[in-house]
This record gives sequence, C-alpha cells and structure tokens, in this order.
Amino acid sequence: MAAEGASSLWLVPAGTGGIEVGGNFNGLGMRGNASRPMTARRAVVPASAELGPDGGGFDIMMGVVLPWFQVLNAATTFGTLAW
Repeated sequence: MAAEGASSLWLVPAGTGGIEVGGNFNGLGMRGNASRPMTARRAVVPASAELGPDGGGFDIMMGVVLPWFQVLNAATTFGTLAW
C-alpha cells in the first residue's frame, strides 16, 4: 500500500485471522446488501489478494463495478415497476 490513490481493493479470504466483523448494515440502498463494519488487527493478507494495482481501487469501482451495478439496478427497478 505504497501508491497514492483513493483506495486499494483486496479480496480477503473468509476466516483470515485478525479480521473482526461486527454490527449490521445501517444505511440506504438495496436490502440485499450485506455490508458490515470490519476491523483488521494484525491480519496477514497476501499481496496476491489485491485486486488491481495499488491505489487503483477507485478506477476499478467506477470503470468495472459501477456500470454493472447501474444496469442491474435499473433492470431490477424496471422489473418491479412493470410488474
């Protein structure tokens, strides 16, 4: 995590030591959201778990994830309204 950038993305395997998951999702959005607060204390995550370049998380979120999210959200909304 040496690069400058808005964020870096990591795929952390379930059961990784030092990762504490707590609380419940408390926000607006789709009800299927399973986001929860996480704390990492002395967690060891291999460099191979990084998704994309260091510091490039924002670009991945906007260029890869957001377009899919927008299309699928629109399809769900349209399907709900058309029903």
